[in-house]
Amino acid sequence: MVVACRHVDLGFLTPLAEDENISSCPFLSKVGGKPVWLDKLNIPSTDRLKCKYCEEPTSFLLQIYTPMDSDNCYHRAVYIFCCQSYGCHLAGLGCFQVFRNQLSKENVFYSSDGNVNVSAKTCPLCFVCGCRGNYLCGRCRATRYCCRAHQLYDWKINKHRITCLKDVFPLTDSQNTFLWPEYTMDIGSEEVLSSENELTSDSEEEYSPSDKPPFDERNFEKDKFFLHFQEAMQKNPEQVLRYVRDCPEGVLWISDEDIPDSKIPDCPLCNGKRILEFQVLPQLLNYLGGTEIDWGILAVYTCSVSCATSNFYALECIRRQFVSSRPAVELLV
Repeated sequence: MVVACRHVDLGFLTPLAEDENISSCPFLSKVGGKPVWLDKLNIPSTDRLKCKYCEEPTSFLLQIYTPMDSDNCYHRAVYIFCCQSYGCHLAGLGCFQVFRNQLSKENVFYSSDGNVNVSAKTCPLCFVCGCRGNYLCGRCRATRYCCRAHQLYDWKINKHRITCLKDVFPLTDSQNTFLWPEYTMDIGSEEVLSSENELTSDSEEEYSPSDKPPFDERNFEKDKFFLHFQEAMQKNPEQVLRYVRDCPEGVLWISDEDIPDSKIPDCPLCNGKRILEFQVLPQLLNYLGGTEIDWGILAVYTCSVSCATSNFYALECIRRQFVSSRPAVELLV
């Protein structure tokens, strides 16, 4: 049965202004660039961020700032990382990592009014990816890296071999070729946004979310799931994310083919149920700068009670639906 959510919040991307820097703004949602860590000390290790197939570090894809009405979730964020290798995406979901972190109102990193506590102990970050940087450049002893692979990347691709030990400014994040293009994400209600540009069944306007369609409509002419998906996209074609944590009806799948298994593993920390929190749409691929990776829908499930993650980034789970004849893939726990 095809179902519709009663209330959905939508995510839309806005490019950063020239010279805009949001690296010190943890209370936002964003795509690309480097992650802005909520807990700035207990960042996931490099091993936790590795792709399960190529064993290279995954890249930061997006983060959603989602505070809740409880003391231990006064600040809360969910992060998605994924491998940039197309082959790893064909292999399965081991190329994705999803983390949840949250803080109470009283914490060591931020004051009660949200200002950053500059005296709090923090973790050094990798210059290439923005993750835990435990290693130093052996020459300048100033630039940090998470692993040997990123040191080599910076040395060869980002030209650190030229700037090392020289009195020059390092690359900005926008010049760092390892990172996906950076955008802020604005969240708004579907009902409010739709009223400004409502499309009816009698409208002659054709659905065209981008110049590069993320799927082939010809394969879905009689697919009720696709027709329902298309109807939802027509209202707001530029949406890249649908936040549905308070919506009981479930994922808005793009097709009736390759729908992942409905069994979701319980939270390993509290043994509680996991529920759908948000889904990432294929439109996001058009903002990633010509990437070869692919998906139809990414559905992220998190602990239903958002159990405490003090001093820890909890691993959550993700499901993926392709929009082709590829076989359904396994669940990442």
